[in-house]
Amino acid sequence: MIKKILITISLSASLLIAQSELTGSIGLGLGNSDIENNFFVHDDNDKINSINTEGNSIDKNFVSPLLNLNYGNFSLYASAEKQRLSYSWKKNNAVYIKLNGLGIEQEFDNKIFYALDYSVEDMYTNPYAINVDRKTDSAKIINFNLGINELYDFLTIEYMHEKLKIDDKVNKTEEQSYYKNEINVMGKVMDFNENSDAHLGFIVGNGVYDGESNDYNKIGLKYEMEVNFLNTHQVKIENSYEIYNFDEKNSYFNKERDEKVFAFKLIYNKTNFLNYKNVFLNTVLIKNTKNSNIDFFKSNQELFLVSIGYRF
Repeated sequence: MIKKILITISLSASLLIAQSELTGSIGLGLGNSDIENNFFVHDDNDKINSINTEGNSIDKNFVSPLLNLNYGNFSLYASAEKQRLSYSWKKNNAVYIKLNGLGIEQEFDNKIFYALDYSVEDMYTNPYAINVDRKTDSAKIINFNLGINELYDFLTIEYMHEKLKIDDKVNKTEEQSYYKNEINVMGKVMDFNENSDAHLGFIVGNGVYDGESNDYNKIGLKYEMEVNFLNTHQVKIENSYEIYNFDEKNSYFNKERDEKVFAFKLIYNKTNFLNYKNVFLNTVLIKNTKNSNIDFFKSNQELFLVSIGYRF
């Protein structure tokens, strides 16, 4: 089981320059990432079971700066909130924990938007190899998003491209990489009130790794809901269900991987926290469950985030 708890306390200051549109916030993130039994070994494959054991827990504390600058529709941001799990390529299975990222985003008057971010992630590996200890290293990730909001007043379309590079210091080979593409199409299905609505849509995507057995195609469904009430409260819910089909048989298990991933995110925002006009509270709860026809790749993820800030 994978558990990750992140508590962020940030002091946010608005940067107001006379007769300009520049605003922003700065802060500090304090967190802990705890990963337990991230690789499950099952008796159905004697080869793996004889040379590999369940991954030991990884407990990591970290400090991450938070930054947000806005000028009109243009934003520069750095955030510790982007947490995710993914697997590596070839014979080295890995978990990635995104800690630090810096990005820009902008939306134009015609509702077309883009985002570009760069991040460095720690990599923990548990390779299919005897007498090789778990390694840690840093992976470099570039993520690009392009899309349009409110097409025909109800449709949002977004394309995402991500590329990762890392030196494989376990097998002493050259730098390895992967890239993946994803398209999200979301349509508004309900209006609760002027500031509250719900969206339903689908996801299609693919991933190309250095190892062919980890190349995949995926499809999925996604649901989002946002409710604002009593002027100072906001609740957001995001659900997604994705099905992954891998192109080639995994050489160690002699099977083609089939995986299903369910993700749940609950966000609560409160302004005027503790009756202070400029104080806000933000909480995030994330649960991800990955089911696979190969037990080795099963995993669960939990994340809890609390942010307290002050605007002035």
